[in-house]
Amino acid sequence: MSGRDQIEFSFNGKKIEAAPGQSVAGALLAGGQVELSRSAKYRRARGVYCAHGHCPNCLVRVDGVPHVRSCLVPARPGMLVATEGATGRRFDVYRSIGAFGRFFPVGFQYRWFKRQNLAWRLWEGRLRELAAETEIPASFEIPAAERLRADLLVVGAGPAGLGAAATAAKAGLHVVLAGRRARLGGSAAPAVSDGAASAELRQAIDLVRTATNVTVIAPGTVVAGFGDQYLVDRGDRVVEVTAAASVLATGAYERAVVFAGNDRPGVLLTSGLHRLVLEDRVLTGAQAVLVTENDTAYRLAGDLHRAGLGVRAIVDSRPDGPGPVADPPPDIEVLTGARVTRVRGRRRITGVVVETAGGRRTIRCDVVGMSGGWQRADELRYSATSSGDAVVDGQRATRIDPAGWEHAPLPVLQGVGAVTGTTDPGTAFAEGAVAGAWAAARVAGGTELIAGALAALRGGDVLGGSHG
Repeated sequence: MSGRDQIEFSFNGKKIEAAPGQSVAGALLAGGQVELSRSAKYRRARGVYCAHGHCPNCLVRVDGVPHVRSCLVPARPGMLVATEGATGRRFDVYRSIGAFGRFFPVGFQYRWFKRQNLAWRLWEGRLRELAAETEIPASFEIPAAERLRADLLVVGAGPAGLGAAATAAKAGLHVVLAGRRARLGGSAAPAVSDGAASAELRQAIDLVRTATNVTVIAPGTVVAGFGDQYLVDRGDRVVEVTAAASVLATGAYERAVVFAGNDRPGVLLTSGLHRLVLEDRVLTGAQAVLVTENDTAYRLAGDLHRAGLGVRAIVDSRPDGPGPVADPPPDIEVLTGARVTRVRGRRRITGVVVETAGGRRTIRCDVVGMSGGWQRADELRYSATSSGDAVVDGQRATRIDPAGWEHAPLPVLQGVGAVTGTTDPGTAFAEGAVAGAWAAARVAGGTELIAGALAALRGGDVLGGSHG
């Protein structure tokens, strides 16, 4: 890429270069800035962790706005980015707390200082100040909420959400599609950018971006649902959407693996590492170790390897190793029945200590990807379907019941894709298409569309098989 294509912005007064479309977090990582924030209590260093906007590790100040997730914000020319609070200070006396962390375990103040009123007031008051240590922006006028009416709201712009939105739009429904990121495609976004995604997924993206009966709010996060009304945080304003039907395609959260130092800069969730390498094009030439308790690392290792990240080893805690579909490149060492006990390195990761049946060994690396399994991101449906005074009676996302569509409307926030456990992008797209067709059948009438969508889903042996 020529220098003329580069974008320049400021980070703590330093000039940083970024490629067009690259996230702020990706550009900072490419520029050697691994530390972006620090924990409030122990002042432990934090870096990019999930790269999907689900954690607070990459919060920075952008053009005066605090607590911005740098992994979700594309770099723009001239933007002013800065760390918050004590992160950028050369000297911070409270970092010494980390050295004595074993004497201050989680919740110790509740067990000890609660007995001593004066000590409690002093300690708790200071903790509150440290936790909120950022400059409050000047007051500003909050724009009035934008109001939209639609036949169908689709929450999530990955393969499942795109399948639902495109199918409903083809049937003539007015659709609102909300996605957390500006780039559509979700987990399949790298494949879309490289032209490796399926033709139907690429066509769906083109359709939702160009169709006059589709409104795309991306980035936009649906934060609440009340009956047929939903609130979408667009960043600069709130959008109130009233929709007769709704589909939940929010995917899943990847869980961490427990070992000493798993919160250090340079240790990421495997899905976040995958996104940074394939979309932001960073860490090329670096050496990685993938730590896993499921097949995710095996599925992503090939992509990372082809993109230029050197995967030294996959450390799998399961004695039997991966399932039959996992097939990493042959030059990647696979250690089964093994576990990482800690990371090495002071300012940067230099390796991991691995415990195997034959003893302990150190594998040198620059970055660690970890995957401890997946948690479905269905909290929106849980809260939206809660009723009465109790908040614990909400409904979790469930798969489509193919026998129920003729006699009932589409359920509120009907789950499709990874939020119900479906990990294959093609199957997720087909599930979304069924949900979109179901909404069209109830709103616009006609059964041909849903019959075809159900036939496509059955053709993949999905309705009677496993979605794991």
